[in-house]
Amino acid sequence: MVRDAIQLGEPREHRGIVITPLFPHHAPTAAYLTLDEALPLGFRITEVSDKGAVPELGVTNPLGERVLLYDGEELVGAKQNRILNVTVLVDAESSLLIPVSCVEAGR
Repeated sequence: MVRDAIQLGEPREHRGIVITPLFPHHAPTAAYLTLDEALPLGFRITEVSDKGAVPELGVTNPLGERVLLYDGEELVGAKQNRILNVTVLVDAESSLLIPVSCVEAGR
């Protein structure tokens, strides 16, 4: 199985140590949607309760693909506009809480 995924490069020797590089047979791919692509397809960002909680939001991904949310990306439309504190990869057909910070003036 591993032989199908990689190929061996030309071995290199230096001071008695031999290193053989490994190369993938196929270019690796990252299969995910961005927030802008996922929102029209049903990806949802919600408050965690009726009152809300400033440091976190809930996300629900009903899609069959993962969604990548970037650190620093602005999330508009909840009770307050927020910005993501970390990069998060939301798995397909899952829900989770994400850490955010408020970015609206005076809040």
